[in-house]
This record gives sequence, C-alpha cells and structure tokens, in this order.
Amino acid sequence: MKDAIRKKMLEVRNRLSDDEVYRLSENIFLKLRENNFFNNSTNIMVYLDFRNEVKTDLIINYCLKDGKKIYIPVCIPETREICISRIESLNELQSGHYGIREPVEEHIRLADSSLINLALIPGVVFDSSGNRIGFGAGYYDRFIKRLQPCTVKAALAYSFQVIDSVPSDDHDVPMDYIITEKGTINCRHDNGRR
Repeated sequence: MKDAIRKKMLEVRNRLSDDEVYRLSENIFLKLRENNFFNNSTNIMVYLDFRNEVKTDLIINYCLKDGKKIYIPVCIPETREICISRIESLNELQSGHYGIREPVEEHIRLADSSLINLALIPGVVFDSSGNRIGFGAGYYDRFIKRLQPCTVKAALAYSFQVIDSVPSDDHDVPMDYIITEKGTINCRHDNGRR
C-alpha cells in the first residue's frame, strides 16, 4: 500500500519543472517564516534537498544570516542511520551518499540530536494528521525517534503531497506541522495531539 502511494506521488513530483520547484519552494519558505516555532528556534536541523524535493538552500542561508545554528543530516548507509553535523556555509558541502549533499570531511562537526529545537523533515506523502511516507529506507523514522519530545517536527511539502489519509503503524512518529505553499497545517491541532 505505502509503496504504491509513494510510487504514484514520486511520478507526480518528478514531473515538476525546475521553475515550478523553485517558485513553490520559495513560497513554502515564506510560509515557514510566518511561524513562531521557526522564528523562535535557534538550533535547526534542515534536510538537504535532492531531486524535486522542496528546496532548502534559501532556508539555510536565511537562518545562517539570522544567527541560527544549522545542522544537516549525514547518512550512515551501514546502519541506515542519520547523524547530524553543524554547517556554517553551504560551501562546506559536496555530493555524498545517494547523491545527497553532505559536509566535506574537514567540515564535519557532529552534534547531539538533543540540541535540536526544530527538525525540518522531508517526505514523499503526508496527511493532515502528520503521518508521512518517506523513501522507504527508514533513515528519518529512526532519526525522528531519537529527537527530544519537545523538538518540533515540521515537514516541508508541496500541497499536492498532502492526501486524505496515509497508512501508519504504531511505531510511526507523526509530524507536528506540514508547511506547504498554501500555508501551515497544524497536525497537533487537527488530530487532538499535544
């Protein structure tokens, strides 16, 4: 079920032009900036986009100029886990595992995930209760479970990636918010979670 939903959504997302991706990503960034949970966060984990994911370079540059500390995921394929590394500039990155950018070796500054106030999470499909389907390897599922309960988990997505219902298991950790080009979906509010 999840595989079929993922495959269908990736086909739709992959049809976006570069211009559409950039324009929608810019609008999502503007919607993100309307939220106190973003403005009040000082330690933010931001994924690095690849393929047609919502672009995050705008967010990273804005945060660095604003004095926020930015941490990016570094994949460890052997254990299928993510650790985080602080970056001070996008110039510190190079293409890494799966073609996703990672810090060059001399710029790896590993940090503990307990520092994070806000985690900006990618995904393929979401619903308004905050359930998500990722790429299927489980990297983010494992990472999300290591975050502090008070860490805000916000997904960045195009509005067409939010569907009526996503199948979820008991061990899945839902997002607190989903930010699309149309606005912010408060998943805590929508399904009564606190």
